[in-house]
Amino acid sequence: MSENLQLVLFGFTVIGALFSCGAAVVSVLFSRRPASVELQGQVDELSIVLEKVLKTQRKEKMTRVRSAALEDRDDSGNNPVCTAPPAEIGQLPAGYTPTKIALIQQARQKGFRV
Repeated sequence: MSENLQLVLFGFTVIGALFSCGAAVVSVLFSRRPASVELQGQVDELSIVLEKVLKTQRKEKMTRVRSAALEDRDDSGNNPVCTAPPAEIGQLPAGYTPTKIALIQQARQKGFRV
């Protein structure tokens, strides 16, 4: 009887080992699908969303720039004429070209301190 008991216990041990090996094989097969595939999909989705956000941001910025440019123009659509008094030109140091003087006048007209 002890021999039969030993054979039964050995059989249960072998069956348990086979189940363990089967579980290991199933585990390996299901883990073959790498997590990098999921991560790559998420990265692709995030990059698409980021492109949309940046495109929207650029669109908003250009809208603000265009509206600011339109506000700087007068009713006729021309750029504003420099109306700085001639006394300011005399306050500039020597060596400025007429182009630089005109640019400084335009900057002062728009409210910049030059």
